[in-house]
Amino acid sequence: MAAERYAGSVSHVDTPLIRFPRTLEEAWEKKQENGVDASYIAGGTVIQMQRGQGHPYPPVLISLETIEGLKGITIRGDYLEIGPLTTLEACRRSPLLQQHAPCLVEALMSAAAPAVRNRGTIGGNIMYGKGDTLPALLVLDASVSFFDNSGLQSLPLLSFVNKGENTPDLLSGIKIPFPTDGERMISFFKKTGRREAFSLSVINAAGRLMLDEEEKVAGVRLAAGGGNVLPQRLTEAEDTLRGEMLSTNKLRNLHETLAASFHPSGDPYCSGSYKQKAAAYMILSYLYENMEQSLVKGRVEDA
Repeated sequence: MAAERYAGSVSHVDTPLIRFPRTLEEAWEKKQENGVDASYIAGGTVIQMQRGQGHPYPPVLISLETIEGLKGITIRGDYLEIGPLTTLEACRRSPLLQQHAPCLVEALMSAAAPAVRNRGTIGGNIMYGKGDTLPALLVLDASVSFFDNSGLQSLPLLSFVNKGENTPDLLSGIKIPFPTDGERMISFFKKTGRREAFSLSVINAAGRLMLDEEEKVAGVRLAAGGGNVLPQRLTEAEDTLRGEMLSTNKLRNLHETLAASFHPSGDPYCSGSYKQKAAAYMILSYLYENMEQSLVKGRVEDA
């Protein structure tokens, strides 16, 4: 049976009842019992932010911290699995992620202040819907497992995010497949914020390219999101690069494709046009730099 306690004096009108289930099944049952009056909580950073913005706590909080098996990063066959209660800082410091998912580590380095990374979880960042990790996870071809009334389910991350309010809200794992052997992989994550550091994002961009022996793009995934922009794959831009070598003309075509196909919404601080241009610049600047490095390497090898 789940333990429970109040988060302070029971006489306070904004003091939620906190329940501590022992299993995923029990957590799900508590949510169904309380409906919209209950929310799951792990690190609590989003709820604290919302509280600071004047939103009251929900009457019931269902803490996931007492459920075993939701923390840690492990290798399982041909993929990495991240427990949703693993903190952002633990992910950032993970040797496995540094080796196999460097663009995710780059995203984590720019996500929030250290104190928030020490409490916030990667599952919470995903469930927030606009977290900095989402574009990086999209280009890593991540999928998520979750629990609902049918038991454990699994979906590609983008499908899970696109379900919006209908998204099952009890994550149990995040899976990142290993890339195919024999291909050189390059990846990146870039962020534009209103400040240099510790700032909410205006727009983020991420990419992963697999290059064959001829330096042609054998596989490519590009994504953008952040701020008020829902994470999305840039599939038309990907088609511009697939099967081609990086070149000035090809990247010029990529810029035109991004301008024609990526239309993020604006907000009180930045227009949609600015976000589109910023995302295009972040993607193109990285690819131009990589192209130049490859050309220099080729000249050295030919000398």
